[in-house]
Amino acid sequence: MLPVYNASEIKNWDNFTIENEPISSTNLMERAANACVEWIVKHISHEFKINIFAGNGNNGGDGFAIGRLLLHYNYKVAFYFKKSENRTSDNLINLKKIEDLNPTLLNILNDNSRFEFNENDIILDCIFGVGFKPPIDNFWNKIINSINNTGCKIISIDMPSGLLSEPANGFVPDKNTIVQAWHTLTFQVPKLSLLLPGWGDFAGNFTVININLKEKFKETNLSKINYFTIDDAKKKLIKRTKFSHKGTYGHALIIAGSEQKCGAAILCSKACLKSGAGLVTAVSNKICNTSLFLSVPEVMQNDGFDDIEKYNAIGIGPGIGFDVFAVEIVKNIITKTSVPLVIDADAIAILRKHNLKIPENSIITPHPKEFDNFAGNSQNSFERYQKAMKMAQELKITIVLKGANTAIFFNDGSVVFNSSGNPGMATAGSGDVLTGIITSLACQKYNLKDAATLGVFIHGMAGDLAASYNSLTGLSAMDIIDFLNPVFKELEN
Repeated sequence: MLPVYNASEIKNWDNFTIENEPISSTNLMERAANACVEWIVKHISHEFKINIFAGNGNNGGDGFAIGRLLLHYNYKVAFYFKKSENRTSDNLINLKKIEDLNPTLLNILNDNSRFEFNENDIILDCIFGVGFKPPIDNFWNKIINSINNTGCKIISIDMPSGLLSEPANGFVPDKNTIVQAWHTLTFQVPKLSLLLPGWGDFAGNFTVININLKEKFKETNLSKINYFTIDDAKKKLIKRTKFSHKGTYGHALIIAGSEQKCGAAILCSKACLKSGAGLVTAVSNKICNTSLFLSVPEVMQNDGFDDIEKYNAIGIGPGIGFDVFAVEIVKNIITKTSVPLVIDADAIAILRKHNLKIPENSIITPHPKEFDNFAGNSQNSFERYQKAMKMAQELKITIVLKGANTAIFFNDGSVVFNSSGNPGMATAGSGDVLTGIITSLACQKYNLKDAATLGVFIHGMAGDLAASYNSLTGLSAMDIIDFLNPVFKELEN
């Protein structure tokens, strides 16, 4: 997994690389610039002019270096910067290279600067970067407002200028003081602010740009916060063996659906089956039996809870409602079994309403509103993040906080962010599918940490494949299930 480091840790990593590779800071900046240029050449047409706004620090130095390299690729480039005696040495070195190459490309900013760019122009934001500390001064505040209002696509280098790399209590992101990027090229690892709603919105989409910092640094600087990628998923997937049988892959129990929500039982059960569970049994409202059988004939049905310990994992909650029957089921399950539980939706609400204790080592899968109903309202996503981290440790559970870059909180204080998924998955039944996937993996003897992280990734990747073949707007929960097979095929290979 990729570690999620703060600004101080990133600076230490840079210095470690400079000392131990060894490489000069100027050449490391050049390497970072080359990596950014590779991305730009692949994604930005030569017909678009690239206007680079460079600050006085190393982020500005990145901008001067990137622009100079883009000139070698015959891009139309212009530089905008503030006259200052207070530059970092690497910034000054790269500015002088532009002065020697073609000084007519350099434009000095002042308090009266106004910009009239073509709407197809690109703006490269290299003003502050990962080391930014508030407050922002009036001069750069005006510049940021001006470039935000140009209508041009903005690419931020490392971080959108004006955005802290790690959220802080008391700092509220303000659209008037932060660059609103179309895309962010962030160096080496994701930054926490890029992963949280309300902060990450300023970054647009982001790409992690590998600048080959020394890997050895990570060995002695383990992060509690990490970012799960497809490479991690391929390593975590347990390969099937030649002499295995259905019993090898566990027996899952799905408790889902009610008179008006039979679809929840169908989606959850089918996702569980399609994610590799050897056997799946469903308990639902009797009115759902026929539709469940017709939709997923491989799933067995049960209307009782005898011998509940025979199951290897239990998923409970999607669409069960809040009647007396649903409440009794939840109470019975959480008090009478030691089987791993995946608790979602209505079951989470029942736990809160009836003040029931979540069994240790359970996985709960709330979306933000469900989490706030359970843990109390949060002012923003960072406060919610802090609450979830604390709650997972206190209750000794795993919390899957659903959303963009779904965050998974573990009882050891660690957090894993997911890299797959898209906005099209914000649709009815998507969470039911996720519950089925995680329950399936848990019943196949994955440890609960791997079941949660791998399950969330597989769910997101299936959504990504579905969207690539269809659309974000028309994406449905059943589409996600339909693309589980291609996901497993990719991961198996």
